[in-house]
Amino acid sequence: MSKIECGYTEVSKKNLREDMTEWLDRHLAGDFPEEVVSLCVNLDEDGGGCDLSGCECFDPEDEDWGCEIVYDFGTENDRLLWDEYPDSDDWDDDEWDKVNESEELEKTQALVAGIVKEYCQTGKYADKLRKLQGVGVGFCDGPLQLVYQQDYK
Repeated sequence: MSKIECGYTEVSKKNLREDMTEWLDRHLAGDFPEEVVSLCVNLDEDGGGCDLSGCECFDPEDEDWGCEIVYDFGTENDRLLWDEYPDSDDWDDDEWDKVNESEELEKTQALVAGIVKEYCQTGKYADKLRKLQGVGVGFCDGPLQLVYQQDYK
């Protein structure tokens, strides 16, 4: 059975970027606790949404820094949600069976990482993120994609 590519159209990418920017603005507006030295955007394994974790350590050589959570930025009860495959609402079971889930999860991570990286540069609270040691995006049981790391020169 051949796999088919599904995923995000330019319109759905634009919508996700706008929604995520608004969501980040809302949750990064307050002060961070002192012990937060890094931030991780945690993606659901099912691709349906994400939350934020403030972490007490950062090590670009050890992705487990994203597990040292000390603050949730209020996102535990206000997760950013989106459809796993936004352009596939009308698919039947046979079409779902042809989806290459691994590739779609990688695309989702890359898309969200791009949005967060852009936010670290130009977002409303980019200055707060740039004071952190690092910012990453990833799945709970998968690799983190580092989108910002403080320069220690």
